[in-house]
Amino acid sequence: MSNTDAKTRNAKSFRGRSFAETIQKVTAELGKDAYIIEKRELKQEKSGLLRGFLGGDEMVEIIASAEKPMEAPEPQAPVNLLQKTYCRQNSASALSAVASPGEREERLARLPEQPSGSGLGKRLDDIDAKMAAGRERFESFTQEMRSLLSLQARGGLPPVGESLLAAYRQLVENEVAEDVAREMVERLQGAFSPAEMDNPEALRRALRESVSRLVSPAQPITLREGRPTVVALVGPAGVGKTTTLAKLAVEFVYRRNRSVGIINEDMRRPGADAQLRNLGHLLSLPIREVDNPSRVGDELEKLKACDLVLIDTAGRSPRSERALKELSDFLEAARPDETHLVLSGESSERSVLNAVEKFGEIGVNRVIFSKLDESAAYGLILNVAARATGLLSYVTGGQEYMENVLPAADAPLAEMILDGSWDEFRREAGGRW
Repeated sequence: MSNTDAKTRNAKSFRGRSFAETIQKVTAELGKDAYIIEKRELKQEKSGLLRGFLGGDEMVEIIASAEKPMEAPEPQAPVNLLQKTYCRQNSASALSAVASPGEREERLARLPEQPSGSGLGKRLDDIDAKMAAGRERFESFTQEMRSLLSLQARGGLPPVGESLLAAYRQLVENEVAEDVAREMVERLQGAFSPAEMDNPEALRRALRESVSRLVSPAQPITLREGRPTVVALVGPAGVGKTTTLAKLAVEFVYRRNRSVGIINEDMRRPGADAQLRNLGHLLSLPIREVDNPSRVGDELEKLKACDLVLIDTAGRSPRSERALKELSDFLEAARPDETHLVLSGESSERSVLNAVEKFGEIGVNRVIFSKLDESAAYGLILNVAARATGLLSYVTGGQEYMENVLPAADAPLAEMILDGSWDEFRREAGGRW
């Protein structure tokens, strides 16, 4: 490894056969807080001794330093200074006849600036704009490099090409778990030819298809023939179960023209019964309240004329064995056709995966993500889809009952996970629904 004087006395050159390999060398010697100064690809000759020595492969070189690069002093108003110099050339002879040297400098400093629309001013404006654009590109490059250094320090970058490395970084920034993102890009690395790697559209399409396979197929509520379909909504407190239930009721009553009944087991939370009574009044729905598993069968019998019976359960902590046993006893008595675990899209990955594990032990076979309008990124959905035994059924956001609860359609959901646009997903999935 050789020293170089590029932008700092202590900069070093690191070379590798891939970007990931070179970044690994940087972090191994300089640590995750290294400053990346420059990155470039080195084309090897197709013949001669050099090619034989390096194996004929293209190399990636990174110039990095453990110290912050030395920066040149910021120029003091370069455009104005040059403009005043131009004015001095036209005024110095006149001033020299009436003023001392000190007075001449003082008067020249007060000369008006040349209009920017004139020849020299316009050229200076163009130079200044190009300098600003260059600074922005350098800052963007520096930010990207430091992000990759951080990823490398946490768990190592996957051994993939630079295009897929950029895709990996995008996935992780959208809160896809690093092990899930790594597995995806490494699988694509094995399936792609070098020419396809240089095709951004093909790479994007393959990445979208890979995400779609993890979240597909979507499993919305399937109505049974000849009897009511019983669907229970379960989950931790505060994830939006009652609001989600209301949206499902609106969907099936108004958009599907189906009869819906509701059973309320959430008798503890203040206001829960009032919220459901208001919904029942709005949609003219029969609502039954149950505070004991032994009464579930009788209340279901009263709703046997309905196409769909939705059960709202009380929020329960996945860390409480007693609460989960209580819920398990209730579900055993209700015997729902489908049990949907409602999860908040703004929750932490750790709490969500813990809920998936614990509620999965009592028979959950579907997953609904709520509050996605409040989420900044959607990689959490992919993390759950990659690990959960249940299948994604719906996603929803917003507090209004008339705002759609949408099936987790694979292609639009993949775009949302990659691009982070809830509104775009609503338009795309809503049109297909």
